[in-house]
Amino acid sequence: SPSLSVPPAASASASSPDPTAAGSSQPAPALFSCIKSITLSGWNPPPPYRKVQGDLMYLEVITGSEGVFHITAIASGFFVNRNNRHHFDPTPSSPLHFHHSLWDV
Repeated sequence: SPSLSVPPAASASASSPDPTAAGSSQPAPALFSCIKSITLSGWNPPPPYRKVQGDLMYLEVITGSEGVFHITAIASGFFVNRNNRHHFDPTPSSPLHFHHSLWDV
């Protein structure tokens, strides 16, 4: 599956804009240092009964300290689900972590 590798914060170019500057829409580099990878989950595409319920796709996020998270993308945002690599359970985790932005999940 396609993978989005996130570069370490130290590799940012000196000429790149300061993401902490007022009015910047870019997330702070510290956020990127805690994410190792974001990939499409092996559970894609969502089965028809989940598409009807609004699931668009499933993501697998590997972090440096918290482990692996499986995230469901829906039209209004994202939430952590109960999937793992061996068991398909796209229902929201408990407690529910729903956000409109992937970076806030």
